[in-house]
Amino acid sequence: MRATASIEGVPMLFTHYHLDPDGWYIPVDWSPAAERLNQLYTDTPYKLVAFGHHHVVHHFHAGETTFFNPGALGCAHSEHSVARYGIVTAQSGRVTAETVELAYDNSGFLRSYEQLGVPDKDAILRIFHGRASH
Repeated sequence: MRATASIEGVPMLFTHYHLDPDGWYIPVDWSPAAERLNQLYTDTPYKLVAFGHHHVVHHFHAGETTFFNPGALGCAHSEHSVARYGIVTAQSGRVTAETVELAYDNSGFLRSYEQLGVPDKDAILRIFHGRASH
């Protein structure tokens, strides 16, 4: 899944995750770096590559390109419950991106995994919330 746009003269790519030249998702890079991301997009016009899939925040710059994953909304991998989202500003051919975090109480939501008998709740809580059962 991917979409492109040009806003205020800034060519942008929005993708669930990075694709190879044949259009297949590449394996998740658990330790991404600007240099490796830049190699994937060398022959593209994008000044912003916004992506997701991996729920951890990534924000890199390589040349004129910003690579931005604001993390997963509500899937914080910490003991603090935060909803993360990104704000992208495009103006006069330039782009900036920032991550915003809002604290919230998700204890009822996390307890509902147990109350509802969610299958494999421990794995889901660990993978998506970085936590064990509550």
